[in-house]
Amino acid sequence: MSRHQAQIPVDKDESLHLRPMQALNERALKYKSDLTLTRNGHAADAKSMLELMLLAGRKGPLVLEGQGPDAEEAVNALSALLDQQLNKR
Repeated sequence: MSRHQAQIPVDKDESLHLRPMQALNERALKYKSDLTLTRNGHAADAKSMLELMLLAGRKGPLVLEGQGPDAEEAVNALSALLDQQLNKR
């Protein structure tokens, strides 16, 4: 089983919003791998909208980690999605 990780650049003081988290959750559900989003030591299952919302008030860098048969594809696609969603100005 492969394991992959990506850091998503985001302003350290920016909080997470519903739309990017919803987009991440909807796309994450399409993958077989386990996908975890971590921010400042707090982890959330990317396939659980409730867990993702608990990260909303956290600050700091985001790390997306995947483990499973399609982890590399999932991490690459989802980190690009988050980067696009969070860093559009």
